[in-house]
Amino acid sequence: MLLFFLGIILIGYSTIISEETFTPEVIAENSFEVTAYLGVGDLFDIYISPGIDWAKPPFIDSSRDVWVNITDPIGNTTWIAFTYTPYGGQLLLYYISTISQESSYLTVMSLKPLRCKVQVGGNYTANIWFVSGTTEPPEAFQLRKLNINFKRPYSYLLPVGAVVVALGITILALPKSGLLKKSKRPPKKKEKIACFNVLNYFL
Repeated sequence: MLLFFLGIILIGYSTIISEETFTPEVIAENSFEVTAYLGVGDLFDIYISPGIDWAKPPFIDSSRDVWVNITDPIGNTTWIAFTYTPYGGQLLLYYISTISQESSYLTVMSLKPLRCKVQVGGNYTANIWFVSGTTEPPEAFQLRKLNINFKRPYSYLLPVGAVVVALGITILALPKSGLLKKSKRPPKKKEKIACFNVLNYFL
């Protein structure tokens, strides 16, 4: 019984998740507008790479605000602002904020990093509505699906736990199967009678 419960505990430990990582998969890319189908429960983000001229004079020391609206399948929108700040001659993402959210079809899970969760499947469109100080397109504008990866540090305990459970069940089943029953020895009285008969034969 002890081995059985020990195996169950080991199997339980093997399923513990210590970390979640997200691998982005580009599903739509364009200059100012991207559209892609997303299913219920999908996670996605918006990736913007600043345009080549966004950090050139006279805006070399100026930050850039980029407003993006995400439209759900029935036309409701969620507005998100990306703020880029100059550093070392290039623009780096500094801040992400939600301007407004009309859509109930998606949920903004976090802002930095940006993660949105789809509540209703359908086509979702993201477009760049405003870039401060320029009309030039970004270097890249992508809608990316986030694939979840789970890290299970104790997964090696699963086969060990399965073996321990099987061993525990086997030990519990042996007494019922009769394999552990001892063979009965004939009564000593009969052995004495047999010896007496042999002696009488020779006498």
